[in-house]
Amino acid sequence: MNKILYCPWCDRYAREPWYHCPFCHSQTIYIKAWEKKSEENKKEWLEKFPKIDPPRPTKDKSLLREAEKFDKQARAELAQEEARKQYIPRCPTCGCPDVERVGFGEKIVDTAVWGFLARKPKCQFRCKNCGYEW
Repeated sequence: MNKILYCPWCDRYAREPWYHCPFCHSQTIYIKAWEKKSEENKKEWLEKFPKIDPPRPTKDKSLLREAEKFDKQARAELAQEEARKQYIPRCPTCGCPDVERVGFGEKIVDTAVWGFLARKPKCQFRCKNCGYEW
């Protein structure tokens, strides 16, 4: 996802060789650089690189189809990335989001004490509310 270019004018994504949007021919910018800009910097960038009016999409239909396919794929990947950021593990018993990871040291001690009957090496999280480990 590093080399994705973004056209703020038509809200589409393009591959790296397209420094002008294949859909409207306006200037593109790397998506990560666009996301890092403040609202004021975004306005300055939009003034510096005005929208091409009327839009001039690429005349080669196969390149345009390829660009549409990439735009769809990039949107799906960015949506997945955003969904991963919002994931919060919850306790399966009480549903509480206040959980902590079971430490490596705890797992080693439990294994040393209980041997193959140890339960903690299989667990990753502990609920701070009810104490359930999973």
